[in-house]
Amino acid sequence: MRSAGVVGAALAAALAVLVAAGCGSANVRVAEGGGASASRGKTLFQERCASCHTLADANANGTIGPNLDESYAYPIEQGFSESSIRDLVRAQIEYAVEEPPTGEPGMPRNLVTGEDADSVALYVASVAGRPVVGGTDDGQEILAGDQLFTQQCAGCHTLAAARASGTVGPNLDEARPPLEEVVEVVTKGRGAMPPFGGRLSDEQIQNVAQFVAENTR
Repeated sequence: MRSAGVVGAALAAALAVLVAAGCGSANVRVAEGGGASASRGKTLFQERCASCHTLADANANGTIGPNLDESYAYPIEQGFSESSIRDLVRAQIEYAVEEPPTGEPGMPRNLVTGEDADSVALYVASVAGRPVVGGTDDGQEILAGDQLFTQQCAGCHTLAAARASGTVGPNLDEARPPLEEVVEVVTKGRGAMPPFGGRLSDEQIQNVAQFVAENTR
């Protein structure tokens, strides 16, 4: 995984190119007005992105992709505007690198599109690399299995019961893993999937595993 400093410097360079080009030449500017909103973006981020990325405001601790708080802190320190960062996030959604030459896991293009993509870009640009207002969600321990799956797993896996259509990890509707296997994989990780044993309680892991197993029989 690339260091946050290297990623941040690369983002700053990309931002400089966008600013010099007027931020709109690549047709990835977030549309002004319309139905896009940061609040909608937060919901979408938690559903589609949280399992791969770290973003404190979204209670996301994914380790497959870059830590967005660390990555965007450098461009913010360099004085880039929120609107420039917003347009870069939007471009990264549309033109994501699906197969990095480094062999690291890629990101599917257009995980969200249209106003949904604009909403995610608005949200990420407004919170990444900035202090979390109001702290973290201390109520996470009581989340049910379906809520945990949406927050932690939906960005990578397909599961009809959760309205999840992620393509990074296995399609769980097709794999139909038994409860014991889900518990083990969630706890210890497998392949590109990181272990969740250090950030989810045993009760949370059991809850999300039961949700998966009960809805793939």
